[in-house]
Amino acid sequence: MNRRVFLTLTSSVFAQQQKPNFLFLFADDFGWGDVGFNGRKDWSTPNLDRIAAQGTIFDRWYTAFPVCAPSRACLMTGRYGIHHTVRNNSVDIPANEVTIAETLKQQGYATALFGKWHQGARNQTHPLDQGFDETFGYLTAQHAWEHFPKKFWRGRVEEEVSGYSCDIIVKEAMRFLDQNRAKPFFLYLPFIEPHFYIEAPEENLKKYRGKFPEKDPSKPYRANYAAMIERLDAAIGRVVAHLDKLGLRESTCIVFTSDNGATFEAGNQGVSAFHDSNRPFRGQKRTLEEGASECLRSCDGPAKFPRASVRRRLYR
Repeated sequence: MNRRVFLTLTSSVFAQQQKPNFLFLFADDFGWGDVGFNGRKDWSTPNLDRIAAQGTIFDRWYTAFPVCAPSRACLMTGRYGIHHTVRNNSVDIPANEVTIAETLKQQGYATALFGKWHQGARNQTHPLDQGFDETFGYLTAQHAWEHFPKKFWRGRVEEEVSGYSCDIIVKEAMRFLDQNRAKPFFLYLPFIEPHFYIEAPEENLKKYRGKFPEKDPSKPYRANYAAMIERLDAAIGRVVAHLDKLGLRESTCIVFTSDNGATFEAGNQGVSAFHDSNRPFRGQKRTLEEGASECLRSCDGPAKFPRASVRRRLYR
């Protein structure tokens, strides 16, 4: 999904007197087959399944690039890599590119990014300079491998944190919702699950220990992967429940998707291949097959997406 398609899909609500809110839930290296509503049985994703059931699933929606930074740049700018020039993970979004956050900020929106930004090698761009009022999380890709981070960037200042990544992000998101409930907002939550490192809290992991054959039982990566997705789903459930609590659900467009499909890179420890995360598609992140580029997404909210429906039109 990119900025132009995102705004086109929700343009009908701009004609209403009340501007809609946008909650964008963005997973990292998430496979098409990793959710219950696409047939996963090995673990449960009740909150993502509920979003899908209450909204619309777009099952022919392709990422504009099958790797992290370029895909995110396409989302933020609404432009392909040949135009915004971010063609690999070491390149920054040029400062003169206009992002969806800048576009919505001009319309009076409060804007925030909590999670992974993904600066390039030169670390030149910053979300505060690209339309976001607030940012809290990871600036670089390697920092975003840490699911139990010790520090996050709040704007341009580092501060100590503790806990599991998606929990920290959602706690900040709920604080933002409390403070901006009376004005339209664009809340972008680029989570790092289930990107490597493959690690999850013990309280989730213990449910899956012994469920899958492991190469090394002392390193239960396959169980950790299932636990990571379960933890992410629960975190997403909390932020959506908070929208309900504040009476904002009906005025908020909720979108869930991923930057690309699941990866079979070494850091993934073979777990996405074992779980066949991109089924029924071939390929993985960094390839041009559908396992890399066809990303699940579901939408719910005031844009009158048909309930419990599937759209099979091609989107890129």
